[in-house]
Amino acid sequence: MDVIENNMKSFNFGATSRLKDGIVLKDLVKNNAAEFTLDVSEGIKDELDDFEMSPFDYEDFSSFNNSNDYKEALGDLSKIQFDQLKKKMTNVVDDGDIKKMVLRSGRGEVIPSDAVVYFHYKCHLEMQDVPFDSSYERNKPLRIQMGIGALYPGFEYSLLSMKLNERSIFLVSPKYGFGEMGCPPRIPPNATLLLEIELLKIFDSNEINAIDAPLEEKDSFSKVFSRAKEYLAIANNHHVKGELIPAINKFKKAENILLSCKMCSDEEENLCRKLLFKIYLNMCVCYNNPKLNSPERVCIAAREALYIYPEKARQSAKLYFHMGKAQLTFQDFDRASNHFKKALSIEPNNKDIKEFITEVERKRQKYLQHERLSYQKVFQSHKPVPKDVEPNIIFEKTFRKQLAEIINKNIDKVQLPVGLTSKEKNLCREISEQYGLHYEEIIIGGKKTVYVTAKD
Repeated sequence: MDVIENNMKSFNFGATSRLKDGIVLKDLVKNNAAEFTLDVSEGIKDELDDFEMSPFDYEDFSSFNNSNDYKEALGDLSKIQFDQLKKKMTNVVDDGDIKKMVLRSGRGEVIPSDAVVYFHYKCHLEMQDVPFDSSYERNKPLRIQMGIGALYPGFEYSLLSMKLNERSIFLVSPKYGFGEMGCPPRIPPNATLLLEIELLKIFDSNEINAIDAPLEEKDSFSKVFSRAKEYLAIANNHHVKGELIPAINKFKKAENILLSCKMCSDEEENLCRKLLFKIYLNMCVCYNNPKLNSPERVCIAAREALYIYPEKARQSAKLYFHMGKAQLTFQDFDRASNHFKKALSIEPNNKDIKEFITEVERKRQKYLQHERLSYQKVFQSHKPVPKDVEPNIIFEKTFRKQLAEIINKNIDKVQLPVGLTSKEKNLCREISEQYGLHYEEIIIGGKKTVYVTAKD
């Protein structure tokens, strides 16, 4: 019997309703009016469809799955009598009907009585090596809220004795298990159970309660705004722990309810804008984290921040800083440099900003050098270059050969590399004019690109 899984079917730890066609703050700002209706058909949706939505990935604890800690400590379970095992264990309850042996110590405090926990478990009968119930077989940990009767008493008492990351085994007597009747056919009458439990995560129930309660159309702005701040606090807590995806999910939930809430005054609108700006700024921080490295999403969040609260955005060194980091990832050095310089103008003593300005120039020069070398490798002859021949002469001969290809109509155009010096560009322009060809410099993706083509 999947004793835990069956109980879990009745629980829902997520929000269950949202405002459909609610106020879009952008429309409200533009039109000074908006309407909304309540959608009770679906829960609040996270928009990051390409990210895992669980608080943690299965891979985070896969190294523990199906481990043989109990076998290393006890040997073959099919040969162990529980009476012998009890002598090595300590009492969980005063009457000794639940006993415990720690296989791997945990950290911090024991589980609060109303916490929400994630854990793996196995359930064995005496002299049986194969468990009759195991979350490992399903390749997924279980989530339970303590103190609501979701577990039989022996299981709950066992969990309540544990700390984060602890792995322990327990012997649970029929008194705290399935009693005199048992639960045929898997659990015989008067069966003592051996539980192996690994505690993976502990969450405060207040956090879960904040997520559970659905919002309704009649809810006041203060209630909706308070809910958004709760999501923001939870998101920030996830970020501090390095849990970036859960953090982003909560930021998105806060954003969704703020963009859909009804505002009745300028004061409420200003409060909403300020909180949205903070949400978008924090999302920029998350997306710029090396674990996610999502510069395109940084740009989207930054754009929303600039739109929703432009006067605040123009004074935010942090926003310009993260926009610069995103553009640097794109290798758009000009825009990255401009953003960092704007950030520095707001916070002129910020060492991090100064370091990134230097980093932009370092990477720009490295990129230009790479482009220049790549160009030379493409057009240089495989023959050894005489030592008395200057590089500019080689460059000129190579370039003239390429222009001859245009004149002979073998190719349509020649694209020059980004890394040319001003002297080399002037030389290319002069030679192009000599051949009666069109020399053009254009901006593509923030970078200057040079083409030589035949004149129409």
